[in-house]
Amino acid sequence: MKKVILVTGGAGFVGSQLCERLLKEGNEVFCLDNYFTGDKTAQTRSASPN
Repeated sequence: MKKVILVTGGAGFVGSQLCERLLKEGNEVFCLDNYFTGDKTAQTRSASPN
């Protein structure tokens, strides 16, 4: 079952790994981060089949 999921802190190590896994499982994932300690390049990936 496809879910719509919001991940806060998605640019950090744990958050980005979580986003990757959720996307691979077929979920729609939104990442929210202030990039205080994260990396903007971690969010350049997309796995949207539509």
